Amino acid sequence: MKYETVMKICELHNTECGFYADIAPILSIPLPKVFSTKIWNLGKNEGCVHMEDLKDFGKVINYYDSASVEQVKNVIKHLALMHKQILTDKNQIWKGKYLCGELAASVMLEKCLEKFLEWCENKEPYVSYINKYKKFMLNKAFFTYALKEAPKELGIIPVIAHGDLWGGNLMWKINEKGEIEGEIAAFIDWQNMFEGSPMNDIARLITNNCSGEIRREIEKDLINLYYNQLKQEMEKDGLEIPYTKDQLKKIYQIQFILEAIVNFILFKLSETTNKESDKKIKKKMYDSANAQNFASFGRYGFFASRGS
Repeated sequence: MKYETVMKICELHNTECGFYADIAPILSIPLPKVFSTKIWNLGKNEGCVHMEDLKDFGKVINYYDSASVEQVKNVIKHLALMHKQILTDKNQIWKGKYLCGELAASVMLEKCLEKFLEWCENKEPYVSYINKYKKFMLNKAFFTYALKEAPKELGIIPVIAHGDLWGGNLMWKINEKGEIEGEIAAFIDWQNMFEGSPMNDIARLITNNCSGEIRREIEKDLINLYYNQLKQEMEKDGLEIPYTKDQLKKIYQIQFILEAIVNFILFKLSETTNKESDKKIKKKMYDSANAQNFASFGRYGFFASRGS
């Protein structure tokens, strides 16, 4: 394994240790119980996160499944509470410590786009969309703009973003039959957390784990839903919400574009880890993911071409 890869894994582990040390104690969202953490010092000692066994804690939904409207609304409710607790934290010992976030994803994108076109057999409309927007999609400066510069331009106070909030990093409560329900059991895997905008995680979940139908239904009232929930949480402490609906709408649109691009990376990673042996079932999974990806990418094309 290359030294740079090991360094990145080490960095991701230590970020998660930082989350459980610096941030988890001030949050009241569903999290797994962590007993201890150990920083990974390369060449000296390996790291460790000792947490409760999650196998009976709940279940995740994979990349090929769509979250329901109820599930997405519950995620937004918990994120609003988390953001309120971050915004009102007086110590802010995490400030300035977690700034990288998704910027590293830009280096993986070109190969992922090529692989995606192979999987969809170079069919339309994927080829036309990717050829039309490829130069823009591979522009690393856009990643920096969407994650760092745009929030500053819009005057958005940063919060802690999970950084990889898709179905595989959300554990859902299960009923007696073992079926997934709408309530969250735990937010897991915080290796990619960073200081970002309040819309980053929402955009990631909607582009990666929502069908076009679910996304359209959620987006009808998305900004109001988040705004009103955060406003309610802030008012419990006699505080005003620090964002306007216009700010939230604009940064959501920018970060939706970013996450629609990043979706191609997750598509590649999901194919790499897909253990389904039945070719027909596997094709059906890929067809579903293609349709979901195009629903996000088509929306991305709408934003990019119309600036809306």
